[in-house]
Amino acid sequence: MKRVLFAMLAGLFVLGAAGLMPVLSQDMGGGMEGCAGEECGGETTEPTETQKGSQDPNGVLKKMLGKWDMNFSLYMEPGKDPIKMKFVMKNEWALDEQFIKAEYDMKEGPFPHKGIEYFSYNEATEEYEEIRITSMSGSQIVYKGSYDAEKKTLELKASYSGKWQGNKYTATSREVYVWKDDDHFTCTVYTKYDDMPGMKEEVKEVEIVATRMK
Repeated sequence: MKRVLFAMLAGLFVLGAAGLMPVLSQDMGGGMEGCAGEECGGETTEPTETQKGSQDPNGVLKKMLGKWDMNFSLYMEPGKDPIKMKFVMKNEWALDEQFIKAEYDMKEGPFPHKGIEYFSYNEATEEYEEIRITSMSGSQIVYKGSYDAEKKTLELKASYSGKWQGNKYTATSREVYVWKDDDHFTCTVYTKYDDMPGMKEEVKEVEIVATRMK
């Protein structure tokens, strides 16, 4: 019993040292210190209004909304014909329209997998950001970049580490989205592998031709 009491007292000492004792006292109904609101005779503090909706100044995220027919070309080796696949990507708002959640299920080709991507506009850095996660790996790839309104082009870059067939690698990837109009865009992915022989130069790895589904 003494040991339990000692542990409780020691825990309360730590809370006090961290400046949390007034909070604990208030929660347990002790004293008026720190009391606020109508229940203590004061005014009710209104909750701070939070920002709602993306601050994207170019409307890029809105362009991404909807279902898209994706014609996917994978370039396994330079100079050789690509492997072609098709899948559908569904893009919708998430978290009070701060993010676009893009979801797909690629069932064709040599690497069938499911994927989710989150796109957003960071109003603090004034950059576009993308987080990519797939069923092939537990890693998260984070892209950042900018939009060129004149060229209708969004360019995002990421550096990341991965593991393939037991071998670890580091890579730098560049995604280039080009809008033909509100219903058509292409996404081309260029990648270089920093520690793999013969693959240190940037090469075209993926090309996607996207058409909005009506």
